[in-house]
Amino acid sequence: MPDRQPYFPFLLGNGADAVLIDYSGSMHCDSGRLHIEQHESAICAWYKSAHRDRRGPILPIVQSTYTLIAGGGEVFEVGSFNQRFDPKTAVLTTDVEAADFRIRLETFLLDEQVLVERCHVKRVPKDRPQIALNLHSPTTAWSQGVLELPADRRYRFSAHAKNNAITADYDIKGVKGRALLWTDHPAVSAAETRDGKRLILADLKAPLTFTKYLIVLDQTDTADHARDIRKTLARLKSAGPDALLRDHRKRWRGFSSRSALTLPDPRLEYLHELSLYLIRAHQHPRTGLISLGNYPLLWAGGVTNSWDAIFPHKALLAANRLAEAKRLIDGYELARPQARTYARQLDKPGACFPWFMNHRGESLNYADAREYPDIQKFNNGAIVMEVFDLYLHTGDPAVLENYWDLIKNICDFLLAAIVRERGNTACVVEGRGADESIHRKNDTFHVLTTIKSLEALTAAAAVLDRPIDPAYRRVLAKLKRGLKANFRGKTLLPFAGAKTITSQVFTGFLLNLPEGIPAESIEQGLRLCQGQWGLTNPGTYRNLVWPWSEFKAATAL
Repeated sequence: MPDRQPYFPFLLGNGADAVLIDYSGSMHCDSGRLHIEQHESAICAWYKSAHRDRRGPILPIVQSTYTLIAGGGEVFEVGSFNQRFDPKTAVLTTDVEAADFRIRLETFLLDEQVLVERCHVKRVPKDRPQIALNLHSPTTAWSQGVLELPADRRYRFSAHAKNNAITADYDIKGVKGRALLWTDHPAVSAAETRDGKRLILADLKAPLTFTKYLIVLDQTDTADHARDIRKTLARLKSAGPDALLRDHRKRWRGFSSRSALTLPDPRLEYLHELSLYLIRAHQHPRTGLISLGNYPLLWAGGVTNSWDAIFPHKALLAANRLAEAKRLIDGYELARPQARTYARQLDKPGACFPWFMNHRGESLNYADAREYPDIQKFNNGAIVMEVFDLYLHTGDPAVLENYWDLIKNICDFLLAAIVRERGNTACVVEGRGADESIHRKNDTFHVLTTIKSLEALTAAAAVLDRPIDPAYRRVLAKLKRGLKANFRGKTLLPFAGAKTITSQVFTGFLLNLPEGIPAESIEQGLRLCQGQWGLTNPGTYRNLVWPWSEFKAATAL
């Protein structure tokens, strides 16, 4: 791993679970020292996206680390290491050197909610080499002490040396579950470790290979997590590590093989494949919704925003991952009853999808939509755009038929909640703008996404030969005329009356495809959004560089 850039752990995910793995190839090589790596306070542990609620972020559940021991008790830290991830097989390979230990780890997370660490020990010290496999409650060093996590957490650890296993029963914010660590190494003894238990692997003679498995299930996964853990462990033992790795690679190659892309720069080609991996790794297996990140540093983890999801959805469509693209829309359909409840709370028709929601479509900003009535709502129009994009890519009228109620419910809500007709034009009422700052008049994002939603509804009605109220077409024409108030010459402003443009201008181009916006707007955006290190935003979110601005600009260009 090059020294020229800081290190951050890698995220292995299956949509329901996420595990942060560091340069040890595991959650950590724990030498017992106080300076455990902090990685910007991202604790290398197991996370579940379903744990996110309005009470706070998703929290680390358990940590499964290893300790390298020799000489009767001396422990060693990782020195040099080399780490690489294959996004086509979703396997992380890590070569570590720790004094006289040389180990290669193949680490992967199964869809069956099992973390597998295949350890190939190539060299060990001469004097009593041992490897301890640890399972403990999550901790991280902080300011010469230990950072306490803000939640009601209870654990009960049990080591079972005869069965090569450790169990941890936990209760986190009222959610009860169990973690089970098991290894196929034959010579195992049990011992205590900080905040948990450990299995000590002795009689080590290189070369040797063993595998560590970690299963974590709780009430958010199944009605009987203890029973299902036993069943899962039995399947693991029956299959064996080689077959598990082979099947895991085959499953991911099936996902990766749906498209092929060759680029002159292999780094960009790798980034393309890695991005597709990360999208799938954050798509919940039961609901299909895609989160913005399943560990706490990213908006507290487990957050779905249908506006942000428009970008991975476009990526899935362009990369021929149509099944995953459809599953995202299915997730919105599953959440539609909840969205209809939020609309009724606002005394409006249709469906109001919340700005930030969990994997079930429940708002993370409020219990009742009346608590935050003027929060931005252009994420609703983004859902309709995603549905229509799926139709455009497949050409299948069944898409419009299956999601007709979803399209119409959202359009009905937007027209009632944020659109006002004024003579020959229409505008979006004053409310929180797309930049999440003060209230804006005729916010451009809201206008464009509502226009595109009404275009999708009227087009779907024509394809399906369904009659619709003439008001939809009337308001659509008026909104297009109302958008002209947001232009100064050929420059598209972020809202009516704005003094200057922001990096939103690049998104305005993307939202208004295929028409786009005048090139003068993009050119002016490139000039005004320059930071010291690249593109940023002139107002909110201003920084030396803001990758979000650069990505949008690159796409617009």
